[in-house]
Amino acid sequence: MSPRRLIAAVRGVEPSPVTRAMVWLTLVAVAAISLDHLVRVAYAGMHGDPGRIGLDYRAFVAAGDLVRSGRGDLIYQPATAEFLQLAQVGFVYPPWAALAMIPWTFLPTLPGLALWTLAGLGIMVAGLRSCGVTEWRPVAVAMISFPSAVALGLGQSTFLLVGVVAFVIGAMLRDNQRASGGWLSAAGWKPHLLAGFALLWVADPRRWRRQIAWAATTTASLVVISELAIAGSWVSWLRFLAGSVNDLASPALEASLPGMVALLIGSEGAIRWIVFTGVVAIGIPLSVATLRIRAGAGPSVQHIALALTAGLLFMPHVVIYDVLILMIPLAMLASTPFHRDVTMIGLVLALGLSTGPFVAAVQFDLWGRALDLSTLSLVFAAAIFGFWVRTGEPFLPPVAADHGIAATDRDPST
Repeated sequence: MSPRRLIAAVRGVEPSPVTRAMVWLTLVAVAAISLDHLVRVAYAGMHGDPGRIGLDYRAFVAAGDLVRSGRGDLIYQPATAEFLQLAQVGFVYPPWAALAMIPWTFLPTLPGLALWTLAGLGIMVAGLRSCGVTEWRPVAVAMISFPSAVALGLGQSTFLLVGVVAFVIGAMLRDNQRASGGWLSAAGWKPHLLAGFALLWVADPRRWRRQIAWAATTTASLVVISELAIAGSWVSWLRFLAGSVNDLASPALEASLPGMVALLIGSEGAIRWIVFTGVVAIGIPLSVATLRIRAGAGPSVQHIALALTAGLLFMPHVVIYDVLILMIPLAMLASTPFHRDVTMIGLVLALGLSTGPFVAAVQFDLWGRALDLSTLSLVFAAAIFGFWVRTGEPFLPPVAADHGIAATDRDPST
């Protein structure tokens, strides 16, 4: 079957008992993988390896503890005895994030981890509500997926980031560039995940100049405050990043094109970057050109979805739980004529990101190379988002049962 006929066949599929059964089987498989991971982490924590619970959270608190005790110069030296006494992994975030962790150093580890997780989930819900989300099923699917299980087990800042980015997007759609710029700066503890906003800036610079100005001003304030509190910290952080940029965060858990190229060619060295540079030389201009389509009409959820996804693909050190920020545009479009696409994309992402790490690990053990399903699922999402922007229509046409959804509800921003 030719690609064109295959696409036509997929677009012609309507809900049926078979498709519903496939949806439920996918959800059960995703939930089973996630539950298995959480049980393993809990078992390890109760039987001799308590450090596996909240591994990343412990590094966050370790950074805050070093600042509080006047040893902030050791934050970006994770191999030192002082740091290893506090955490098993390094702290890779900017210095102001270490300052923000100081309050958590006064709490015992497990209660602090529980409060940290609840706070992140609370801000995530508040951020999604600020975007006008009323359909929570995409969020529920994301929360039972393996990326969420990994983030929960590590005590990652993922849910907090989703909430802050949601505040950014909500403010953007209300054309409140001052607020969106401030929130964007606040999300800068993971700056590489914000590359999608840079693509929006390049695609329509006049519209976003005030957002850029407010983001730059707020970031400069954070830089000055943290540099005064921890002298020389920014130079140390930049050196630390430069020394680790060629390493994969975790080969099987990465979900970006640099990681995918490394797994495909079996190399993390110069060859990876040569191949990746060629891909980026084509991919970024193509993304920007697509984002320019109807950009003058104002920001749309479709444009933001494509920008976020392209940003994730083109940046190194993107891990599967970082892809959870895509639940924002998916949840926003779940109650519009795009809802069938949202279901399809959500299931592909949930399944790809949940099974991808295991499939990649098996392939790599057998052949020393692997085709990364996690990244492929992200590429699939980017392709559908690009279709949305180019056509203004959903990929899967609404069925007769969708007649109750008004045609004007194509986008929550309208």
